[in-house]
Amino acid sequence: MFFEILLTVIEVIVCLMIIGLVLIQRSKGEGLSAAIGGGMGEAMFGANVGNVVTRATVVLGMIFLVNTIILTMVLSSGRGAGGSVMDDAGPVAPVSSAPEIPGMPPASGPAAAPAPAAPPAPAPAAP
Repeated sequence: MFFEILLTVIEVIVCLMIIGLVLIQRSKGEGLSAAIGGGMGEAMFGANVGNVVTRATVVLGMIFLVNTIILTMVLSSGRGAGGSVMDDAGPVAPVSSAPEIPGMPPASGPAAAPAPAAPPAPAPAAP
């Protein structure tokens, strides 16, 4: 229980950090990094600010991937071998796709179309 909560908290923190780093990254048109940070990134990290942010994004991406795999294994271990999320789902009630028309009897299912009329019987031949 504690391990699941810890992994979930780490997952959320890493997600927020990745979002922040992606928004800060320098794009071809400068994007949001020029509007928010301006030259602050170069003042902190020097001229290689792009390399630092890119490497940090890759490292956080790897942490996110490994943490997600571990979190999936931990959460699925309680379901037993071959367990699925859908095992807990109940049966689904059928949904009628045909709308009701006022004055008509309700449809009994998809095969509720009227039966074709029988061909008229031939008249007996006159003697």
